[in-house]
Amino acid sequence: MSRAEVWERAIGNELALTVATYTRALQRSQDVKAQIREGTKYELCKERAWFSAIRRDVNAILPALKLFQFGCPLHDNLMKVLMAYCMYRSDVGYSHGTHLLAAILVLNYSSPSRAFLALCNLLNRPLPLAFLAGDPAATGKAYSLTLALLSSKFPQLHDHLFKPAPFGLGLAPDDVLEPMMRTLFLGPGEGLGVELVMRIWDVMVFDGDGTIIRTAVALLGVLEGSLYGDRSEVLKILGWGGGTGSGAWRLIDEEDFMAKVRSAGKVERGKS
Repeated sequence: MSRAEVWERAIGNELALTVATYTRALQRSQDVKAQIREGTKYELCKERAWFSAIRRDVNAILPALKLFQFGCPLHDNLMKVLMAYCMYRSDVGYSHGTHLLAAILVLNYSSPSRAFLALCNLLNRPLPLAFLAGDPAATGKAYSLTLALLSSKFPQLHDHLFKPAPFGLGLAPDDVLEPMMRTLFLGPGEGLGVELVMRIWDVMVFDGDGTIIRTAVALLGVLEGSLYGDRSEVLKILGWGGGTGSGAWRLIDEEDFMAKVRSAGKVERGKS
């Protein structure tokens, strides 16, 4: 059974979507795009912004792979999935980070319609949906669980990053956790890399949001030695602004890292 088939079964289709759902959403996006181009609907400002952001983000995805940029093999399929999705979820539209999740699905699924159905259902799970919809209560709960686990596993690092000065840097959870959680570890920069991220997703599609929390703690633990600098140095590694640089997290051995994710899980269950 292929990875796509395993993911499809594990993610499920709780939303009861069909290929027709994708086709209608894609057609709607094409209609809106035509209206914007022709200038017939001046009230389509938000849609114009969504489409512009999608084009910008798609052309920046994993450039070393040469798969998603304009003229590359998967560019059109990824654009279709993202344009259809922001029409399907027009209440939230396009959110930065969605392009990376969609790219992994397009990379694995045989058709854009299958990737679209998987994306819709994946982003309907509690934690991905919290970031998509900008729900501060839900993301705050995830941050609290993550910081509690980090404090248990790596107390010195927790205090350095999150305790207020003069005891620590006083970083907000958003500063550290949003980039990795919103992108499911495909960012910032190139994140953990495609192969390792797919292995994490192999677990996440079955075990749910707990995998995201455990992976975040395991990642911070692996990077601990480089995180005792000042605020700007830490955010150059973890934050949106500086990013990690190409392949900066790929020093991690995959087997060792997955073992660390499992180890974090054992601590979490012991504390629950």
